[in-house]
Amino acid sequence: MTKKSISVAMNQNKYPAGVFIMSFLQLLSMVGFSLILSLLVLYCTRQLGMSDDKAYALSAAYNALVFATSVFGGYLGEKYLGYRHAVILSIVLAGLGLFIMGIPSVMALYWGLAFFTIATGIMVPCMFVLLGRIFGSNDPRRDSGFTLAYIGMNVGSFFAAALSGYLANDLGYGATFIIGGIFTFLTLIVFLIYQDRFSRKYDVKATPGKIIRSHSSKITGVFLILVSIPLTAALLNFANLSNILMLVLGLFSVALVIYIARQESTHSRKKLMAFLILTIISVAFWSLYSIAPSALTIFIADNVNRQFFSYVIPAASYSALNPLFIITLGPLLTLFWMSMNQRGKNFSTPGKFALGVTFMGLGYLVLILAISTHNQAGYISSWWIVLSYFLQTFGELFVGPIGYAMVGELVPPKFEGLMMGIWQLATGVAGALSQYMADMTSSPQSNLPIVTDQLYSHAFALFGGITVVVGCIAALLVPYLKRIITESDA
Repeated sequence: MTKKSISVAMNQNKYPAGVFIMSFLQLLSMVGFSLILSLLVLYCTRQLGMSDDKAYALSAAYNALVFATSVFGGYLGEKYLGYRHAVILSIVLAGLGLFIMGIPSVMALYWGLAFFTIATGIMVPCMFVLLGRIFGSNDPRRDSGFTLAYIGMNVGSFFAAALSGYLANDLGYGATFIIGGIFTFLTLIVFLIYQDRFSRKYDVKATPGKIIRSHSSKITGVFLILVSIPLTAALLNFANLSNILMLVLGLFSVALVIYIARQESTHSRKKLMAFLILTIISVAFWSLYSIAPSALTIFIADNVNRQFFSYVIPAASYSALNPLFIITLGPLLTLFWMSMNQRGKNFSTPGKFALGVTFMGLGYLVLILAISTHNQAGYISSWWIVLSYFLQTFGELFVGPIGYAMVGELVPPKFEGLMMGIWQLATGVAGALSQYMADMTSSPQSNLPIVTDQLYSHAFALFGGITVVVGCIAALLVPYLKRIITESDA
């Protein structure tokens, strides 16, 4: 090998500096997001005096809108603001939202969440577009570069979730949200310093029409954001209506995919229907995922023995188990897939979906066994929660990272943007469904564990049982879906 070829190989293995900067940005930006996710239901019920049902509805609406608005956010970044300006504006909005949430009132909560929801919907897709600019479309470092950013997100989530309960207990919920806002503005400072690393010069597909962003288009983009914030606040205030609208939108999306598929050739029609089947299957997974910050958190707060030696672990801090297991299990599972690929034993996307959904269901079924072992006061051991989160997160690793790749694998290029939005919307639909699931765990009589244990046991049995059945149905469909995916164009 010549010195030149050695140099080329070394350069191919090195990441552009922007990758590590973006990973750090993801770490900082996830602090505020994770604090809200960990504390929202507890803040509503313990601090603001909301009923469990109302808190569950708000949590479901927030989760649904956060994912649904990413379609809107990506569109704003592409068509009106430009991705860098969109990221800057979204970080400012997110920080303001967290500061507003620091005011202890229900109205401030709605407005703060509205600011943060729109900001997250813009920030997440636009940040990933900027990260993608660093690499060429065929750059072999692309996948691993995105993995580094994904790890950065989960490192930030882990530390924020682990500390959330302690901060809320010692400093109060308002001060904790303000701390999240400070970290968000630190994100802004870092991005402003290094934003040139994500300039258009890295985008090999840049065209003059896309580079030039007119002053009027930016004004239009800002106007759309200003309109969307009060609209989002209203949807959060009327959370039940918001969740119903999300479910209706989900049904409309199913009908739209079927309609589009019927207009296509036989080959494209089959692939679009396979996409639809996998998307519907994923709703079962994401619905259970979405009740973790609501019903499962209240279950941990009221029904779990959180004593660890002389310390009492805050209920919110248990949510750190999810990013912790992603950080530890993710690389191991990646090595396993690489080993399987080298042996020519590729695991299909439908097979991964079936396993992921099944493991998520098992994560809740194991809680039935946990409740059967409760002590005289009705409390269960914390180790059951660790096992439940382990199974849930293991399932997530089979579904979450491959969903976007599945869209590109099955959808004709002319519909890829639309179907990517529908795939994202499926998570929002699942978030809306989680309200009705969480309501099944709410007891109007008492929150004493000896009273509510059976209520939770029945609910978890229903949630986990249905999800495992969906996983088994998905497993039966694997041969059919694999055949569609591997078909060549006619």
